Amino acid sequence: LYFRAQGLRGKSIVSELNYRSALAGRRRQGLLALLYMAALGGLFAYNALLAAALGSRAYGYYAAYLGLLALWAASNAYLPNALNLAGGLGPWLSLALVWLCGLCYLAFVVAFYTTAPPARGLTGALLAAAVLASAAALLCLGVHLFWPGAPPGLGQAVNYATGLAVALALLLSLARTVAALRAGHSPARPVLFSFLALLLGALPLSLAAAGLRLLPRAAEYAALYAGSLAEVLLLSLALAQRYAAYQRAAMAAARENERLLAEQNLALEAAVARRTEALEAAGATLRAQNEHLEAARAEIATQHHETQESIAYGLRLQATILPTAEELAGFAEVAAMYLPRDVVSGDFYWAHPSPEGPYLACIDCTGHGVPGALMTMLSFSLLNQVATTHAGAAPHAVLDELNRLLALAMNARADYKASNDGMDLGLVQWRPAARQLHYAGGQRPLWRLSAGALTEWAPTRRPIGSNDVYPLIAFEGHAVEALPGDVFYMFTDGVPDQFGGPAGKKFSQKQIRAKILEYGRLPLPRQAQRFEEAFRAWQGKEPQVDDALLLIFRVG
Repeated sequence: LYFRAQGLRGKSIVSELNYRSALAGRRRQGLLALLYMAALGGLFAYNALLAAALGSRAYGYYAAYLGLLALWAASNAYLPNALNLAGGLGPWLSLALVWLCGLCYLAFVVAFYTTAPPARGLTGALLAAAVLASAAALLCLGVHLFWPGAPPGLGQAVNYATGLAVALALLLSLARTVAALRAGHSPARPVLFSFLALLLGALPLSLAAAGLRLLPRAAEYAALYAGSLAEVLLLSLALAQRYAAYQRAAMAAARENERLLAEQNLALEAAVARRTEALEAAGATLRAQNEHLEAARAEIATQHHETQESIAYGLRLQATILPTAEELAGFAEVAAMYLPRDVVSGDFYWAHPSPEGPYLACIDCTGHGVPGALMTMLSFSLLNQVATTHAGAAPHAVLDELNRLLALAMNARADYKASNDGMDLGLVQWRPAARQLHYAGGQRPLWRLSAGALTEWAPTRRPIGSNDVYPLIAFEGHAVEALPGDVFYMFTDGVPDQFGGPAGKKFSQKQIRAKILEYGRLPLPRQAQRFEEAFRAWQGKEPQVDDALLLIFRVG
């Protein structure tokens, strides 16, 4: 009567009671799912914040796992009818969420054990199983969604393959957990218990799916939700233990670093102390050495000052042997480019009167500096002696006698060794009565510029002295006709032998000839100045190799 009054024909009391009982069970299942989702949502928010704060991949994957579990519970409890109306997608959405949960769980396991002792081969196998399970799940979804007419056997085979791949991945994750636990990684223990809790919670529902129902439908889901909550809580505990172990390891490492740093500081302080002691000892030694060096430097400075004073005095003495204007009066005009390499020189020029006519010589003694200057004093004395004792003698006779006297002077000691000590010399005598310039030379030539033409008289190829080295031959004499306006040149080897120029070559006699032809019409002092300018320009930054003397003169 009640059903008829309500207009519900065809109903019976039994069917109405069954309907109301199913509705009440559905409501209890929905309430359990709501509580389950609320717990998962709270855990998801908390762990997402931890993942962001700590920058931990393990916390991130765990939070994603929690969120996907909550979505799976919502789809399973509230969305099936709507999705079925939309085309029967409910079971496949649930399968996709389960697949994503499995991927996040596997990623969590891999990230969780990065701080655990390595398990040879298990990590790679776990990743490969995850990829295989993902491919199988995608294939399963594709077959069921996009190939409605597929053979029933194919769909069932795909389902079995997916189940086997997922089971393999879960078994490998369990194996990785056991391996970490056996290696002494204590956070692996809650992970193992979480795995067992989930298996126990899912057991009633799995048995019901196999046809063995032990509990009512709502109790089955209650067991599943309880097992899942126990799993996630145990995983939270595992993460907390992992983080605490990480903190303890970090603190232990920090304490070890502090200990090592303290030891290094002590060692460094000891080394610094030893080094300081060594430096102080070295400093004392250096101070003593500096005092000794200062004393030596002062002594050297004093000796250098005395030496320089002696050389300066020698320069004044050497200047006295150069001819005066009165001694050069026998020639019409004389100019010289006189460039000692050092303060005193081994080159000099000499003039002396005689009854037949005045002498003029350009002389290059062996050596330069102080040794050369000493030779100049000996040579000057011997020249004056010969010019006095053999007054008016021809230049070649003067050189023969000078050679004899110098050889006697240099070889007077029995322990004196044979050498080529001596001098190169060009000697002329102007005989105004005959209007002739008589010349003889040892290694030094005589050049004449007459009417723009340059003529050379070669010397005898041996120096004055050095009779033990060179053959004893007489010096050759020359009589040169002197015309008005003729200019004569004699020079030492320091002029052509000077290195310089762009290629670092010698100044050479070729350049001397060219300069004579270029400057020959100038007054003699101006010629000497231009020669010096050309010589210095050629020398440039090169050191001067020898004393240099160029003698320019005219006859009366």
